[in-house]
Amino acid sequence: MRNGEKRSNFECVAVRPASFECVAANPGEIQTVNGPILPGHAGITMIHEHLMVDLTCYCHSPQAAHEKSLVKAPVSLKTLTWIRRNYTSNLDNLTLDEPDLAVEELLEFKYAGGGTIVDAGNIGLGRDPKALQRIADASGLNIVMGAGYYVHQSHPANMDEISEEAICGEIVADVRDGVGSDRIRAGLIGELGCSWPMHPNEQKVLRAGAKAQKATGAPISVHVGLHRESPHQIAQILDRAGADLSRVALCHMDREAPANIERLVELCKMGCYLEFDAFGMDTWDFPDAPNYPQAPIDRITDAQRVELIVRLADKGHLDRIVVSHDIAYKMRLKKFGGSGYDHILSVCVPIMRRKGLGDAEMRKILIENPVRLLTFA
Repeated sequence: MRNGEKRSNFECVAVRPASFECVAANPGEIQTVNGPILPGHAGITMIHEHLMVDLTCYCHSPQAAHEKSLVKAPVSLKTLTWIRRNYTSNLDNLTLDEPDLAVEELLEFKYAGGGTIVDAGNIGLGRDPKALQRIADASGLNIVMGAGYYVHQSHPANMDEISEEAICGEIVADVRDGVGSDRIRAGLIGELGCSWPMHPNEQKVLRAGAKAQKATGAPISVHVGLHRESPHQIAQILDRAGADLSRVALCHMDREAPANIERLVELCKMGCYLEFDAFGMDTWDFPDAPNYPQAPIDRITDAQRVELIVRLADKGHLDRIVVSHDIAYKMRLKKFGGSGYDHILSVCVPIMRRKGLGDAEMRKILIENPVRLLTFA
């Protein structure tokens, strides 16, 4: 901890075991890239981040001729204002590929009291198990890795021919046996990618994820499409496929305007965890929003996110809430002017306290809920 810094009394710093045994997690354990840990060793947990990621599948070139050179420009003070408005049009912004920089940024989270980070990257998102293990070793943090497939734009060319059973088997192997020759194991099925309208191969991956959950006991995390109906559609598909919805997190629920609180309550009653995972994202729109004129969605502010959480807490659903930043762009890192991985702990927790959430509520959101979700059934 830095000189003069104090942790709030609700915080519980992770206790990193002296050594890790590289075996698959048993029920009642959390699986990290360095092996299983007990839930009590997790501490404050960010449930949805990206340390190594490749989102270039989303990149689209701007139409204006004078902007085309910015597609390949590095993220810098000179380009940052444009990139923040066009963050899926810059290749450098869509890639996080420096383990040493990840460690530097993560130490801010650790100094603020953090213990565990979930890297929600999987196939299609540039998953890098060895780099994640290196980051975990250098930072002293627990890191959980994802499995499965992202949105259809990132799928392999032969995805139509890959069967549901084969996808399930691949996910199970990533969780039980580990990825590749390094045998570094995934501890999360996700973030499984869904678009709107949902692509048939995305539905196939969802059903495979449900089967893999039953086989492994691992939790599921799902990237929802840019439409109000997407979360409910996903929950219904998973439910029909036999998933345990009480061990499913629906990502990016920040997209729901405060007026849609009852829609969120419905999902809580179905058993799902709701991820408010865009804390610190300071852009108000989505670059893809013009493709969805039938249901335009704007990003909400951190204040609105906190208001949604408080309203859900008042309705008795605080045990279904998890939070994170979903940092996946260079512009989100402190080195490039972003708010970083410690933003929730350093900036948002005091706001939550002013809104009436006390120590017990903060502990539930930051420790108990994400740890319960990550613990294998």
